[in-house]
Amino acid sequence: PTPTSTPTPTPALWLSRVEPKTLVSGEGGPITVYGAGFDPGSVIRLVGWGVLNTTFISPGILQASVPPTLPPGTYGVAVIRSDAATSTLVSALTVVTPTPVPTPTPSAPPPGQPVLMLSNYAVSPLSAMPGRRFEVTVEVFNGGSRPTENALISFQTSTFVPIESTDRYVPHIPINGRVTVRQTFYAPEHLAPGAYPITVIMEGNDFEGKHYQYQATITVAVTERPAPGQPQLLLARAETIPAPIKPGADFVVRLQLQNVGEAQATNVTVDLGSNEVAVPVGQGSRIVVGDIAPEEQVTVTLTLAANANLRSGRYTLPVRIDYAAARGDKGTVQDQVAVEVVAPAGASPRLLIAAYEVTPSLPAPGDEVTLTLRLQNVGDVAARRVFLTWGGNGGQGLGALALLGTGNVHYIEDIPPQGQVRLSQRFFVDGQAQPGVFSLPIQLTYENVEGDIVQDTQVIALRLRRRPQLLVRFYEPVGTPLVGTRFFLPVEVINLASTPLNVTLVEVKSETLTLEGASMFVGGLEGGTSVSLEAEATATQAGTHTLAVLVHYLDDFQQPQVLTHTLTVEVVAPTPPPNLPEDGTPPTGQTEEATPGWLERIWQFIRGLLGLGS
Repeated sequence: PTPTSTPTPTPALWLSRVEPKTLVSGEGGPITVYGAGFDPGSVIRLVGWGVLNTTFISPGILQASVPPTLPPGTYGVAVIRSDAATSTLVSALTVVTPTPVPTPTPSAPPPGQPVLMLSNYAVSPLSAMPGRRFEVTVEVFNGGSRPTENALISFQTSTFVPIESTDRYVPHIPINGRVTVRQTFYAPEHLAPGAYPITVIMEGNDFEGKHYQYQATITVAVTERPAPGQPQLLLARAETIPAPIKPGADFVVRLQLQNVGEAQATNVTVDLGSNEVAVPVGQGSRIVVGDIAPEEQVTVTLTLAANANLRSGRYTLPVRIDYAAARGDKGTVQDQVAVEVVAPAGASPRLLIAAYEVTPSLPAPGDEVTLTLRLQNVGDVAARRVFLTWGGNGGQGLGALALLGTGNVHYIEDIPPQGQVRLSQRFFVDGQAQPGVFSLPIQLTYENVEGDIVQDTQVIALRLRRRPQLLVRFYEPVGTPLVGTRFFLPVEVINLASTPLNVTLVEVKSETLTLEGASMFVGGLEGGTSVSLEAEATATQAGTHTLAVLVHYLDDFQQPQVLTHTLTVEVVAPTPPPNLPEDGTPPTGQTEEATPGWLERIWQFIRGLLGLGS
């Protein structure tokens, strides 16, 4: 039969608000309708008047122009989608009669408009690699003469696969204000090397409700996959201690290098180079690392002094990694380390999540997780009446996490300047959660010394893995082998899960048995299938012998893992033969009858005839 594709469900149509809510009769003007489920064929209709000339902005925004001939009154606003679906906001727009304005007339609003642009962007790592993830960080700057309200920053690309939603909502960007937005993508495995664009759409309204949209393009360089049999280094992680740093203060840059190739990288060196952000303290900018084996990670640190003239903002430190292969080929990796600088600007508190720890570090669906935060006040004064909300406003960002033992809000009386507070929270991971990397927003609300409310939302990452469900056993009885004899170990590994597991190697080890043929390359194990290994073993002594069955596999993050299972075998000694004395005499208690000669046998016969006994 011909397979039928499941139709994509049509998103629900709903309206949230209309801006502005009031217009003056005889003047008209533009209105903006916010909601969800819009398509390019959607139109706006004023109930009791008719359909307006509608412009499609995005699936959540429509614009239309209200004619000046619209009579005064209160109107419902409806949106009719191209598939005839309709949603209506009752009494959403009011048209009032113009009234004479007494003198002096109020001043007109300041002229101009908000202008959104990209002031900076970074890609980490600097070059994306096929089959791996990378992060794009953009800094959006409002260079116009009006603040931007209800801004929406989104990413569009036909090359890379976004890991999460590509839309970022920012409620307010002031004049000369900056906002940082991050987006994680996945580079397809078969992507050819080259430079690929990502379009950044920046849109928002001014205080009059007028809508503006801008766009910019950033370029992501894609490097080649590691050549077979060659090393390939990348900058897996970079951080500064402390984070953020202060102008003129010393700080430590910690870099984690990883060899994702198939051969050892030799003579590895790291060079931060010359820059205007910071200079090395007590040592040069070049670090000699040595050799890095395949899949090995090496951490290097360097102490730097920040430039005293730095302003608050985000800066980058250039990093150059040089290495060689065994046959003398040279390799170079160039990347950047992001540095967050907070410069003193008056007396104000500033709370940051300085560090966090997840126990267990790599949980699986169904696990209980303990998340511990180190909250630090890097400001000049105390932060008072601190509220920490897990999952952001209303806990909407908890996703697959369920809180255990308490609610999602923690209260702290105050945190002094440069003070720290540790908070722990237990969670339960939904058993139906899919493995991957999840972002957990944490909202911080506190007061400064004047009693003003400061609100900030910070994000941490949580990785979820799929726990392998394997059964390791002997698929047939081993029996009771004898000491010194060779016997088989019929080991079987069964994948009980419905999903495949990338098993690379199965091996058997023992400290008391001599083994042959005790390892086998698998390459993959589908759900519900098994693989068997028949190793040969020899024991030199009797007793219970322990076997360790090691299953090597790649987890959901393509990192090598090992699962160990224990089996036992009972070996017995052979039955010894009876012991005889060296002179050949029978053992004690046993007699040997002598065989009579032929003369003695004749004499016994005659004695029998005469009745004298044989």
